[in-house]
Amino acid sequence: MKKLKVFLVSLLAMLTVLFCFTGCGVKGVYQVEGYELPGGWGKEVEESTSYIEIKDDNVVEMDIAIGSVFSIKQTGIWVELDEENKYEIRVPQGEGSITYGVTLIDEEMIVDFQICKIILEKQD
Repeated sequence: MKKLKVFLVSLLAMLTVLFCFTGCGVKGVYQVEGYELPGGWGKEVEESTSYIEIKDDNVVEMDIAIGSVFSIKQTGIWVELDEENKYEIRVPQGEGSITYGVTLIDEEMIVDFQICKIILEKQD
């Protein structure tokens, strides 16, 4: 009976470790792959230097540019929401903050910047 208890506790510990590592998969650099503008207009990007990086402690660095129309170079916070695959990027702005909605499925991130949506793909 004692061996069974030790086995079950060991199994539980391993499962806990695996679940902890699963949550760490969000961190990394996401490169811009395309844009979606209102009205259904979209554009794929072949080689872009625009990116969002999610670092340790949920710090987010953004360097996004769409030509001379739209540019963001800010640092914010990555927030996981209760809804599956939904997150937010919160960037300090004056007394408050600006919040951008994020959908993350597998290796693809879609960020809603209100004037457009940007599609990013996780880099290795």
